[in-house]
Amino acid sequence: MRWGIGAAVLVGGRGERMFGFEKPLARARGRCIVERVVSALRKIGLRVVGVANPLNARLYEELELFDSVLVDKLCIGPLSGVLEALRLFSEVLAIGGDTVLLDTSRVEELLSECSSSMSVDVCCFRFRGFIEPLPAVYRKGFAEVAQSLIARGMYSLQRAIRSARALVIDLRELPWRDVDTFEDLRAIEEMTVL
Repeated sequence: MRWGIGAAVLVGGRGERMFGFEKPLARARGRCIVERVVSALRKIGLRVVGVANPLNARLYEELELFDSVLVDKLCIGPLSGVLEALRLFSEVLAIGGDTVLLDTSRVEELLSECSSSMSVDVCCFRFRGFIEPLPAVYRKGFAEVAQSLIARGMYSLQRAIRSARALVIDLRELPWRDVDTFEDLRAIEEMTVL
């Protein structure tokens, strides 16, 4: 593992509400979205696990893309997915399963900045004043903050980041692209460089 850190691709969401199927399995330019993000993470030397929900875990296990598939039993969103990954790793780069394009050089920059800032619990990006919770690096100390919020009925990953000791890196443009709609998929198909 690079930097002693693992990567967790969060695939436990309910993307099927809009797509009618698991959104990370949508195809863009001949490959499914989740395959693209796993490939990018492996290129930078990371061990990659999937974090699924109890209903879709078997589907992702059968794909055999991940080193292992963890089951998020809380199913309260990305916050519990990050917590599940922190059971396995002391540091985890968490990323959404719907991330179709990923500039790995910016991710490597995030990992490098984080490795030199051991006093923080989370390292993330900010774009136009908005904290981006994925991709971000989470550490064991973040789990305490998250569990405290969950105990009070608060499940926002954003809120947990704001409550933790965070290193935030400002961006001028996003080094990744998520798929939220069919229009996003069409735009990816029309791109000349991918």
